[in-house]
Amino acid sequence: IVILGIIFYKDIFKLPRKYLFISLVTGLLIISPVIASFWQGKVGRLTTLSIFSYPQDSPIFYVNSILHRYFNHFSANTLFIKGDGNPQHVAPNMGPYLLLDLIFFVVGLFLIIRQGLNGRNLFIYLCLLFLPLPSSLTIESVNFERSPSMLIPTLLIISIGASYLFKKRKHSII
Repeated sequence: IVILGIIFYKDIFKLPRKYLFISLVTGLLIISPVIASFWQGKVGRLTTLSIFSYPQDSPIFYVNSILHRYFNHFSANTLFIKGDGNPQHVAPNMGPYLLLDLIFFVVGLFLIIRQGLNGRNLFIYLCLLFLPLPSSLTIESVNFERSPSMLIPTLLIISIGASYLFKKRKHSII
Protein backbone atom coordinates (compact mmCIF):
# COMPACT_ATOMS: atom_id res chain seq x y z
CA ILE A 1 0.00 0.00 0.00
CA VAL A 2 2.89 2.33 0.80
CA ILE A 3 4.49 1.58 -2.58
CA LEU A 4 1.23 2.35 -4.40
CA GLY A 5 0.91 5.55 -2.36
CA ILE A 6 4.40 6.64 -3.40
CA ILE A 7 3.79 5.94 -7.07
CA PHE A 8 0.31 7.44 -7.32
CA TYR A 9 0.52 10.21 -4.68
CA LYS A 10 -0.55 12.90 -7.16
CA ASP A 11 -3.71 10.98 -8.02
CA ILE A 12 -4.41 10.20 -4.37
CA PHE A 13 -4.34 13.85 -3.35
CA LYS A 14 -6.84 14.65 -6.10
CA LEU A 15 -9.42 12.53 -4.27
CA PRO A 16 -11.93 14.27 -2.00
CA ARG A 17 -10.59 14.76 1.54
CA LYS A 18 -13.54 12.79 2.90
CA TYR A 19 -12.32 9.61 1.17
CA LEU A 20 -8.75 10.17 2.30
CA PHE A 21 -9.89 10.60 5.90
CA ILE A 22 -12.08 7.48 5.80
CA SER A 23 -9.21 5.48 4.28
CA LEU A 24 -6.76 6.70 6.91
CA VAL A 25 -9.10 5.90 9.81
CA THR A 26 -9.88 2.45 8.37
CA GLY A 27 -6.18 1.69 7.95
CA LEU A 28 -5.41 2.77 11.51
CA LEU A 29 -8.23 0.59 12.85
CA ILE A 30 -6.92 -2.41 10.93
CA ILE A 31 -3.35 -2.06 12.21
CA SER A 32 -4.27 -1.01 15.76
CA PRO A 33 -3.94 -4.57 17.20
CA VAL A 34 -0.39 -4.78 15.87
CA ILE A 35 0.53 -1.40 17.33
CA ALA A 36 -1.09 -2.33 20.66
CA SER A 37 0.92 -5.55 20.85
CA PHE A 38 4.16 -3.54 20.62
CA TRP A 39 3.08 -1.20 23.41
CA GLN A 40 2.01 -4.10 25.62
CA GLY A 41 5.32 -5.89 25.17
CA LYS A 42 3.87 -8.90 23.36
CA VAL A 43 6.73 -9.34 20.94
CA GLY A 44 8.14 -12.63 22.27
CA ARG A 45 7.84 -14.45 18.95
CA LEU A 46 9.48 -11.54 17.18
CA THR A 47 12.55 -11.85 19.36
CA THR A 48 12.91 -15.60 18.71
CA LEU A 49 12.49 -15.35 14.94
CA SER A 50 14.71 -12.34 14.32
CA ILE A 51 18.18 -12.97 12.94
CA PHE A 52 19.44 -10.32 15.38
CA SER A 53 18.30 -12.39 18.39
CA TYR A 54 21.30 -14.67 18.02
CA PRO A 55 24.46 -12.73 18.89
CA GLN A 56 27.38 -12.96 16.53
CA ASP A 57 30.84 -11.44 16.73
CA SER A 58 30.88 -9.97 13.28
CA PRO A 59 28.47 -7.54 11.59
CA ILE A 60 29.60 -9.12 8.33
CA PHE A 61 27.76 -12.27 9.42
CA TYR A 62 24.49 -10.32 9.61
CA VAL A 63 25.00 -8.61 6.26
CA ASN A 64 25.94 -11.90 4.58
CA SER A 65 22.99 -13.76 6.14
CA ILE A 66 20.46 -11.09 5.24
CA LEU A 67 21.71 -10.80 1.65
CA HIS A 68 21.68 -14.59 1.28
CA ARG A 69 18.08 -14.78 2.53
CA TYR A 70 17.05 -11.79 0.42
CA PHE A 71 18.38 -13.17 -2.86
CA ASN A 72 16.99 -16.64 -2.12
CA HIS A 73 13.54 -15.12 -2.74
CA PHE A 74 14.51 -14.64 -6.39
CA SER A 75 16.17 -18.00 -6.92
CA ALA A 76 14.70 -20.23 -9.64
CA ASN A 77 15.22 -23.08 -7.21
CA THR A 78 12.98 -21.38 -4.64
CA LEU A 79 10.34 -20.06 -7.03
CA PHE A 80 10.01 -22.98 -9.44
CA ILE A 81 11.74 -26.14 -8.19
CA LYS A 82 11.92 -26.69 -4.41
CA GLY A 83 9.99 -23.87 -2.77
CA ASP A 84 10.83 -22.77 0.75
CA GLY A 85 11.62 -26.25 2.08
CA ASN A 86 8.63 -26.41 4.43
CA PRO A 87 6.22 -29.12 3.23
CA GLN A 88 3.30 -27.25 4.81
CA HIS A 89 3.74 -24.31 2.42
CA VAL A 90 4.16 -25.95 -0.99
CA ALA A 91 3.83 -29.35 -2.61
CA PRO A 92 6.94 -31.55 -2.26
CA ASN A 93 9.73 -30.76 -4.74
CA MET A 94 7.80 -27.86 -6.21
CA GLY A 95 7.90 -24.11 -5.76
CA PRO A 96 4.87 -21.86 -5.67
CA TYR A 97 5.00 -21.68 -9.47
CA LEU A 98 5.11 -24.41 -12.09
CA LEU A 99 8.36 -24.97 -13.95
CA LEU A 100 6.55 -23.99 -17.16
CA ASP A 101 5.94 -20.55 -15.61
CA LEU A 102 9.70 -19.95 -15.76
CA ILE A 103 9.36 -19.31 -19.50
CA PHE A 104 6.66 -16.70 -18.92
CA PHE A 105 8.67 -15.19 -16.06
CA VAL A 106 11.79 -14.71 -18.20
CA VAL A 107 9.77 -13.19 -21.08
CA GLY A 108 7.81 -10.93 -18.71
CA LEU A 109 10.98 -9.77 -16.96
CA PHE A 110 12.59 -8.99 -20.30
CA LEU A 111 9.51 -7.00 -21.37
CA ILE A 112 9.27 -4.85 -18.24
CA ILE A 113 13.00 -4.12 -18.33
CA ARG A 114 12.73 -3.17 -22.00
CA GLN A 115 9.70 -0.90 -21.35
CA GLY A 116 11.59 1.17 -18.80
CA LEU A 117 9.94 2.98 -15.91
CA ASN A 118 6.22 3.56 -15.99
CA GLY A 119 3.65 3.30 -13.20
CA ARG A 120 3.13 -0.45 -13.51
CA ASN A 121 6.78 -1.33 -13.88
CA LEU A 122 7.83 0.98 -11.05
CA PHE A 123 5.31 -0.80 -8.82
CA ILE A 124 6.82 -4.17 -9.77
CA TYR A 125 10.41 -2.97 -9.25
CA LEU A 126 9.65 -1.45 -5.84
CA CYS A 127 7.76 -4.55 -4.74
CA LEU A 128 10.67 -6.77 -5.78
CA LEU A 129 13.03 -4.48 -3.89
CA PHE A 130 11.14 -4.11 -0.60
CA LEU A 131 8.77 -7.06 -0.12
CA PRO A 132 11.44 -9.71 0.63
CA LEU A 133 12.97 -7.60 3.42
CA PRO A 134 10.78 -8.75 6.36
CA SER A 135 11.31 -12.42 5.57
CA SER A 136 15.04 -11.80 5.06
CA LEU A 137 15.38 -10.62 8.64
CA THR A 138 14.19 -13.93 10.14
CA ILE A 139 16.14 -17.08 10.92
CA GLU A 140 14.59 -19.09 8.06
CA SER A 141 16.08 -18.76 4.63
CA VAL A 142 12.78 -18.30 2.76
CA ASN A 143 9.33 -18.69 4.23
CA PHE A 144 6.32 -18.11 2.00
CA GLU A 145 4.15 -17.53 5.07
CA ARG A 146 6.23 -14.45 5.87
CA SER A 147 6.40 -13.17 2.34
CA PRO A 148 3.08 -13.92 0.62
CA SER A 149 3.03 -10.43 -0.85
CA MET A 150 6.16 -11.41 -2.81
CA LEU A 151 3.85 -13.46 -5.00
CA ILE A 152 2.20 -10.27 -6.33
CA PRO A 153 5.12 -8.91 -8.41
CA THR A 154 6.22 -12.36 -9.58
CA LEU A 155 2.66 -13.17 -10.68
CA LEU A 156 2.49 -9.85 -12.52
CA ILE A 157 5.74 -10.64 -14.34
CA ILE A 158 4.53 -14.14 -15.25
CA SER A 159 1.20 -12.69 -16.45
CA ILE A 160 2.91 -10.08 -18.61
CA GLY A 161 5.08 -12.77 -20.22
CA ALA A 162 2.16 -15.18 -20.74
CA SER A 163 -0.05 -12.45 -22.19
CA TYR A 164 2.68 -11.40 -24.62
CA LEU A 165 3.40 -14.95 -25.78
CA PHE A 166 -0.28 -15.84 -26.22
CA LYS A 167 -0.89 -12.66 -28.23
CA LYS A 168 2.12 -13.49 -30.43
CA ARG A 169 0.82 -17.02 -30.98
CA LYS A 170 -2.63 -15.73 -31.88
CA HIS A 171 -1.23 -13.43 -34.57
CA SER A 172 1.28 -15.90 -36.02
CA ILE A 173 0.60 -17.98 -39.10
CA ILE A 174 0.61 -21.67 -38.21
